[in-house]
Amino acid sequence: MPNPCIHSLQKQLPPHQVLTDSASCIAYSYDNGRHRAMPLAVVLPENTQQVQMIVQTCANYGMPITARGRGTGTPGGAVPTPQGLVISFERMERIIQFCPESRYILVEPGVLNQNVQNLAKTQNLFWPVDPSSQAFSCVGGNLGYNAGGPHTLKYGSARDNVLYLEAVTGTGELIKTGFAVTKAASGYDLTRLIIGAEGTLALVTKACLKLSPRAEATTLLQAWFASEADACHCVETLMNQAITPAALEFMDQACLGLLRKYSQLNIPSQAASLLLIELDGLKDQLPFYVTQIKQYLPQVIEVNEAKNAQEAWIARKALSPILRSLAPHKINEDVVVPVHELHHFLTWLHDITAKANILNVNFGHAGNGNLHVNLLPQNSAELTKAENLLTSIFEKVIELGGTLSGEHGIGLDKKPFMAKAFSPSSLDLMRKIKQQFDPKNILNPDKLLP
Repeated sequence: MPNPCIHSLQKQLPPHQVLTDSASCIAYSYDNGRHRAMPLAVVLPENTQQVQMIVQTCANYGMPITARGRGTGTPGGAVPTPQGLVISFERMERIIQFCPESRYILVEPGVLNQNVQNLAKTQNLFWPVDPSSQAFSCVGGNLGYNAGGPHTLKYGSARDNVLYLEAVTGTGELIKTGFAVTKAASGYDLTRLIIGAEGTLALVTKACLKLSPRAEATTLLQAWFASEADACHCVETLMNQAITPAALEFMDQACLGLLRKYSQLNIPSQAASLLLIELDGLKDQLPFYVTQIKQYLPQVIEVNEAKNAQEAWIARKALSPILRSLAPHKINEDVVVPVHELHHFLTWLHDITAKANILNVNFGHAGNGNLHVNLLPQNSAELTKAENLLTSIFEKVIELGGTLSGEHGIGLDKKPFMAKAFSPSSLDLMRKIKQQFDPKNILNPDKLLP
């Protein structure tokens, strides 16, 4: 006997928009992480009105809904509630309005990040949200996790680069959260509240993205260090001077070992750490910026302007897939610590992973203190040991004044640790907010909040 909620949706939507066969359900049962769960069905809305109808129907039957973009996230936020419904936004991929004179673009949630960038570039603009997955990830997923990327340092994350949202709450009510202007002092900031909520408060159906002007010129410095300590201390110094780099990326000694083997970068033999320092601005300003920045790199063994910046960025962004090929069950956690604690944290991390005999590779957005901690278990026994290390890692991050995630989100992976990161009263307030948006608790009910 068919589930009554699914049966109702089948009567209200064309057959190609409600998928119940096993092959389709399996295809939507996982994201880019380690979790799996089978949904009862997958629905593919094509407009806002259909999203409202789907949510209202699910609310009537108490059917849990998991929103999904392109499934590139890693912490399990898009993994369905078992025997629940997946609502995939892949068919809502229209660019509705491009307004370069007001520096915004209005899109549906299924639009690929790269398609936004391609159109914005025609008017010398860009959307600063640039995760490594931008060629494959969609705007809705970027907003769900408050995505960032290398240029978050200077230009901000998703929360800083959205003007307003149109979204559907857990009751099926349509709301608009802001205005197509860059200054607004009216009411609560519901836009920033929904961004990063991982689909637990409302489902975004339109997003007005704030664009930034592309710099006239950029240059990329490659700064090589004899130790990770020297690189970390230079990050502290760089973040305490007047010129803000567009990006400031860190790679540890293990990363350089991989890049020596798998990339075309010319890496000095004595180098044990690398900082990629991107500077942008007017063309005639850049030589001055480079000269100034070099003054803040006293410990460097070699610094040069990359002859091929694209090649250097390709090498940096290739690290995650390289690691996945070396350790299919790798654990990647994007923790954040205060910049002045980077060296302390890395030293401690190397120590505990060495004692556990677990391979460890670290890189990330050093100017934000955002590190991608990669544990590389080689077998099931090592996987268990690596998973057991996570509690210590998260506790250390919190002890140092940091946070569980900078851009990947909480999902299923980090939900158990939220009670360590927030006080009971703060979590209680979050649950009350969730109840206001979603009184029947159908929107991604098993994610984010413990």
